[in-house]
Amino acid sequence: MEAKYNAAIKAGVIGGVLLAICALINMVVGILGLIFIGAAIGCLVWLLVIVISAGTGAMAVNFAKASVTKLVDALIVSAVAGAIAGIIYAVVQIVIAFIQPFLNISSYTYSSDLGSTLGGNAISSGAGGVATCMCSPVTVIIVIILAVIGGAIWAVAKLKLK
Repeated sequence: MEAKYNAAIKAGVIGGVLLAICALINMVVGILGLIFIGAAIGCLVWLLVIVISAGTGAMAVNFAKASVTKLVDALIVSAVAGAIAGIIYAVVQIVIAFIQPFLNISSYTYSSDLGSTLGGNAISSGAGGVATCMCSPVTVIIVIILAVIGGAIWAVAKLKLK
């Protein structure tokens, strides 16, 4: 495998882990039921997701700078890194969507019948997981686009590629 793709894989895994941490932060805030703080953190996490996605592409181009000679090479390396990061992020979001309703602390305090609450959480888990599965390809595409933008900016600004 070419060195530039090894660099893309490394950057993609790093970016994917950082994106997964963002998803876990959102999950913890949702589980704890922090309404006002959760709204603020949710907005900040989305900004982080955008920055990390673009940074993943820039990191991939920087890691592969010895192998990248044209702007097209930088775009391909960024797209590969974005795809890997996006897939990791989407898988973590799917897992979270299936398990979060069972971890929601506040849902158990409102019902005296634990069985009906668990059944409702099972329905919520299935619906949320299926919806996330259907939306995850869009998530991957968005991460790829942002990574390509970040990689292109880095290639033009720092590596002076045309």
